[in-house]
Amino acid sequence: MGDVEYGFIQTADEIPGGRGGRGGSRLNDMVDEIIEHGEKGAYCIAVYVKKTAAGGAANVMRQRYGRNIGVRGLTFASRRTKLENGDERTGLWVYYDPDAVVDGELAKHEKIEKARKVKLAAQLKANKEKKDKEAEKAEAEKAKAQNAAA
Repeated sequence: MGDVEYGFIQTADEIPGGRGGRGGSRLNDMVDEIIEHGEKGAYCIAVYVKKTAAGGAANVMRQRYGRNIGVRGLTFASRRTKLENGDERTGLWVYYDPDAVVDGELAKHEKIEKARKVKLAAQLKANKEKKDKEAEKAEAEKAKAQNAAA
């Protein structure tokens, strides 16, 4: 078994364990399939060797589908999961409740995510510009030192 395994690994009425109980493209396809079938429940759609990978995947899914259940009726969480062979991994769980969707939440989520992406792009651009300036300065100092030595 590799670091991650995809598929409808388990189903349950709620995401197991943890506080509150509910808390790649293949993942998107599986979430879309859950929404399409419209059945309320919790589904483990991937298992990871590393807990941080499962948590990161859950965060990415929240960014795509909504940070609260009112956006699309979805909640994402990572929880320890026992596999059929007895191994324990950290599962990426999605809980779906189509009745929890709240009018207007999707538009609000999309607006927040767009602003987050704009802010992130600006930060990345500023970091690149800073790094480029530092590289230019280092190159100039190197050239100055070489000229002084010559």
